[in-house]
Amino acid sequence: MNVTRIALAAAVAAAWAGAAQAALPTHSAAFYVSGASAARAVTPAVAASSCVAGTIARYEYSAGPTNHNVTVCTLKTNAADPAVPVELEGKSVAFYGRAAGGSLLGLKPTLVPQPIQWINPTTCPNTDGNDATVQQCTGLTGTDYSSGQVPDAGITDEDPQFLGNVAAEVDTSQADPLTVAERAVLNGETASGFTSVGSYQIVWTLQTGSDFPVTNISWQAWRGVMAGTLTSVGDVMRASGQVPTPTQAATGLKVCLRTNTSGTQSGQVNAALGSNFCGTPGPLPALNESSDDGAVTGRPANYDVVLNSSSGNLESCLATAADRARSIGINSMENAANGNANDPFIDELSIDGVAPTLENAAKGIYDFYHESALNWNTDFIDGPTLAGRSTAAERNAFLQLYQAKVTNPASIAASGLNGILATPFNGTPDLVWNPANPVSWTSKFVGFGGSNCNQSLVVFPDVATE
Repeated sequence: MNVTRIALAAAVAAAWAGAAQAALPTHSAAFYVSGASAARAVTPAVAASSCVAGTIARYEYSAGPTNHNVTVCTLKTNAADPAVPVELEGKSVAFYGRAAGGSLLGLKPTLVPQPIQWINPTTCPNTDGNDATVQQCTGLTGTDYSSGQVPDAGITDEDPQFLGNVAAEVDTSQADPLTVAERAVLNGETASGFTSVGSYQIVWTLQTGSDFPVTNISWQAWRGVMAGTLTSVGDVMRASGQVPTPTQAATGLKVCLRTNTSGTQSGQVNAALGSNFCGTPGPLPALNESSDDGAVTGRPANYDVVLNSSSGNLESCLATAADRARSIGINSMENAANGNANDPFIDELSIDGVAPTLENAAKGIYDFYHESALNWNTDFIDGPTLAGRSTAAERNAFLQLYQAKVTNPASIAASGLNGILATPFNGTPDLVWNPANPVSWTSKFVGFGGSNCNQSLVVFPDVATE
């Protein structure tokens, strides 16, 4: 590392830590990605695939390890990884990730550049020099929209207009709505540098606690759960053609959902209940935290609606030991089998007899996904908030690297993100199913003039149902 690089790294550390020296390894530039739940895994995966082995130091926030992370490493040369732009090859960098707040936090701070919370690097331990371990940091920076850092990019589980407009329709009391200025940028009423490109596709599944008596649910029954017209285990069983016991008939559902900061939630509400933004009648009344308040004739006393701030919290909601026979909810497919302690206690439901598999989703048989977007604001390149973290050229190069990774089928599959597919524009579909290259055969063409309001189009109709 040359003298200039050392001086810049020292300046970065001093800017973060004040009088104290940051514990993160020395690095010359830092980049920040916020947003959807999948972002918590994508950012470390990008780092792992693009960095030199033996240089990778990984960190998580101890109070919510799936929601905040940092990876510090040395990027490969362009020859070793063609996705690494020449402006970044061989540089030691820090990749900050944040999934707290869901998709809305991948959109809101990029529309009108706003600082949000990240891991505070001064609270991290010194690196242990082991690529495989993840070390714990104990603190976050600042507060959202007032301090911390502005993200270089944000990931949303939906295209931005869909997310912003449908989330606002559903229930603005659940989260900070977009400001007038942010909405003007989102809907093209104000000129700005905001840019969005389509990336991978999130496959959703309806999930239950492991003791729930239904394994196949009709789409109409799920709409009833989302609208609050089906409130007991017995209601769902009868709608699914099963006969409940008296106990099941009297047992209230525990409905585990996300807040409308989540692309999963806004997309699910539109899919089940409709939205004015998508031109369908609605929105019908959607469940919120007050939906289970007060005694209602004919409804079980223990009927419960829980809105969760993250996918991890939703998993815990479904897997709670006392509620596994009555909990039901929605989550993305990779959260159903991501190797954590909740996995044995969560089951995925078939919908109208179609099993929730990645193969069925890729072929368009399990038509239950929306396309993600990568968002950023090019005006931010010239802003003062870049001082001490990267140059404009480095930031442009980072966005190029990140886009290359999240639109590449092999990179998505290699990241271990079960339930995420690449779109046909970003790879060639295999006519024989190949889980190592799970390119979707259907698309809503988000980023190419399409929208998540649309039904999926079958790209290869002759083979889509084989």
